[in-house]
Amino acid sequence: MRFSRRLCAFAAWALLSAPLFAGPLDGIWLAKYQDRQGRSRQIWFQFATVKDKLTGKVRIGPTADLYIQKGKVNGNRVSFEVEFQYDEGYRPDTMVFTGKLEGDTLRLTRTTKGKEGAQNLVAQRTAEKL
Repeated sequence: MRFSRRLCAFAAWALLSAPLFAGPLDGIWLAKYQDRQGRSRQIWFQFATVKDKLTGKVRIGPTADLYIQKGKVNGNRVSFEVEFQYDEGYRPDTMVFTGKLEGDTLRLTRTTKGKEGAQNLVAQRTAEKL
């Protein structure tokens, strides 16, 4: 009986205090931008941090989930990569994101390895679910 009370108390503490241990990047972020044709696009980021490691996923378009690789956090700086493939038969590309957290705003630069050009993105925290 004592054990189950302790277990329940610990479970309640863990559930209620989990947000206290979340890193400042943890959660879902949304960036809106214009593509080359001028159409409105969105990218969702779902982040989880443990110390200086960043994990999660990036959603481009309605259903394309790309999992974060080589994710790092250094103070308010962040960097990570995601691999994607436009079409079957094509070699995968790697998008590289680097950025800086400024309060509830995440300023990112997106590049593609081996290609020229960069795109600046501004992401805001969102309550939307992925």
